[in-house]
Amino acid sequence: MYTVIFHRRNNEPDEIYYYNEYKDALYHYNLFKNDNDPEYKDMYTSMDINIEKGALSLKIDNFVFK
Repeated sequence: MYTVIFHRRNNEPDEIYYYNEYKDALYHYNLFKNDNDPEYKDMYTSMDINIEKGALSLKIDNFVFK
């Protein structure tokens, strides 16, 4: 399983999206990584794409909204 996690600025819970396929998670991740909308940096500090295997999580990539 793969996750795309958006870390929120306003101390709200992180937004976590789950995917069975890496290509689907990567597509979602890249939609936001390649979008320069200024609202994203106001809402989020960063986002991660991870591989989830049981209790283990491996971060594949991290993007910081600036």
